[in-house]
Formats: sequence, structure tokens, C-alpha cells
Amino acid sequence: MRLISKTRDYYDCIQAMGYDDYPVYVREMQKVPTPDYWKKDRNFTEHVGHIQVVTEHRLPTTDGLCTPGQVAFCGRFYPFYEFRGKHYYNFDKLKAAVAAATVDRDYFDWDKAKRLLAVMNDEKVRSGWRGSRWWGTPSLSRKSWNWAMENRSWTVPLETHRYFRAPIIATSPEKGIAVVVNPVLRMYKFEQVKDPYTAWQEISMFMGNELATQMDPNPEITDEMRAESKGFDKWSFRRHSTESKKPRKKRKQ
Repeated sequence: MRLISKTRDYYDCIQAMGYDDYPVYVREMQKVPTPDYWKKDRNFTEHVGHIQVVTEHRLPTTDGLCTPGQVAFCGRFYPFYEFRGKHYYNFDKLKAAVAAATVDRDYFDWDKAKRLLAVMNDEKVRSGWRGSRWWGTPSLSRKSWNWAMENRSWTVPLETHRYFRAPIIATSPEKGIAVVVNPVLRMYKFEQVKDPYTAWQEISMFMGNELATQMDPNPEITDEMRAESKGFDKWSFRRHSTESKKPRKKRKQ
């Protein structure tokens, strides 16, 4: 895979090991706003809404202490919680971070962190899923996390990737921004999920199989075509057949 991008990500170092000219991944980050599109574009509503609904309704609640989100990476959702500026894809690592916050008296949400930690430590807490929503606040426990990972579908429809023409889409905590297309994954600490080599390989395979329509912005062109694009032709530096072939005399100074 050949990568064309103005930004740098954690898996770009794999290019030093060599790469193929095909497929071509034009990684251009785009922040997609929400306000003006919900009622104008039905496809936009369907694909962006699907990502946001999955985030809000399929992850257990934390009483507003942690911000849920997810990365749609090559056909699969990878959910995470953002807590105190860091991203956590693992229940035990998030639990350790919440536990550290409970002993930090300077943390402004100390009481919420303490209540959440009590639920996370209780192994007898039920899954918390009732009907079409999570029951209880907070509802994030080991059982509810495992239940969500095992019983909910985390498959991204291929139509969503094809609609945005990107192998990677992520939710955004920024106000007024629905999703980020082709985000910088190191900002989401995605190396916790995929090492650089695996991430590069999966993107390359996904681009070649599912998004093969992405065009090369720098196609190879002949010298003749390049000259014509600059305003020259085959006679620009030659004499026409009708002109005299005798060398011109130099003017006397």
C-alpha cells in the first residue's frame, strides 16, 4: 500500500520496510459537522447516526464520568471510554484509572469516581441491560462490559466505509462535530488495540478489497503529456522544416 498524507500516525513507520504501489491510501482527515445535514441527506443521517447510536446505547453508562466513543476500523467497531484525557479500550485499565482518581482529592468529580468504582468492584452486579437501554446509573461493571462485548454486534456496515471512502472513522468529543474521517489514531491511543504492523496490514487489505475505487492523485504520465501541460509542443525547441537551417550570424557589438 502506498500512503499519501500530510499528517503522521503511529503505523507510518512500516513504510520503511518497503511498500507496494497499489492500493493507494489518500489519508485526508475530515471533520464532519452535524447541524446542517441531518434533514438534508438521508444517507448521511443513516451512516453517521449509526455510529453515534452504537456509541451511546451499546456501552454501559458511567454517570457522565467517562465519555464513550469508538473507532470504526476496517469493518469493526472498537469501543473506548475517555477519562481524564486518556482513552481506555480495556475494562481493567479503566478501573485502575478510576481507582487512582478516587484518592486524588483535587479531582473535581471525586464523588462520582467513588460511586463508579464501587460498581466496577462489585462482581455480583448484573449486566444492567433492560429492554432497549442500560439500567442503573452507573451501570459499568465487569459483567455489563463483558455482556456488551459478547452480545452486541460491533460490525461496521461496508456501506458506511464506502459512503465516506475511508477505512477509518471515529467519533469526536468536539462540540458540533459528528465524526472524524481518517483520524490520527495515535490521538485515540489505538496502539493499545493494534500494533503498527497489524494496523498497516489490515488497512492495506481493506483498501485493496473493499475500497479499491480510490484514485491515485499522482498518476504516471508521459514526457509528451507533461510538456503539453506546461504549454510546450514538439516544435518548442526545434526549427520548422520551412525555416532556413543556416546558422544565424551574431550581431557585432
